[in-house]
Amino acid sequence: MKRRRLFFSLLALPLVLAMHGASAQSGAHTLQLARIFSDGMVVQRGARIPVWGWAAPGAAVTARFKGTVAHATADSSGRWTVTFPASAAGGPYRLTVDAGSEHASVGDVLVGDVWVASGQSNMEFSLSVANDAAAEIAAAHDSSIREFKVPNSWAERPATEDVVGGSWAPADPQHVGAFSAVAYFFARELRRTQHV
Repeated sequence: MKRRRLFFSLLALPLVLAMHGASAQSGAHTLQLARIFSDGMVVQRGARIPVWGWAAPGAAVTARFKGTVAHATADSSGRWTVTFPASAAGGPYRLTVDAGSEHASVGDVLVGDVWVASGQSNMEFSLSVANDAAAEIAAAHDSSIREFKVPNSWAERPATEDVVGGSWAPADPQHVGAFSAVAYFFARELRRTQHV
């Protein structure tokens, strides 16, 4: 079987990846959100907002976002999905999810524009090695530009329906050096012209 390299890097200008699926931990009896639903996340403006995760099979799940409440029941593998209505850009907001006595909370959520930066060496080229890197990093002070970078991973077939890792990071001097340079400059320009 031919081995393929899989690379998926995400940049949000306020961003969210809209993928659905069950985790490798399906059937777990603990409330869990998909990895991208974590502090500092961004969801796409003007589009319905899916949120998914896992809980005890049959658990009643209640999620709240921007004053809207959504309900679901975890299926036999523990998977659940809720969808919130489309929203205008703004934030920060809080997303909460309850399943029985279990509670999950995601803070500093923005609603904005979502872009997927996908590729190989061109997208992996980090800001820290770009031209004028030190000046660009020092000047990065826009925490509304955020990146969720999925680590490189290889598999002959999907091993899980959640991402293998990653976390949200803001475009500030502490984090931006690790951003994809192409994605960061793209996001910065759109932020300057679109104000979203």
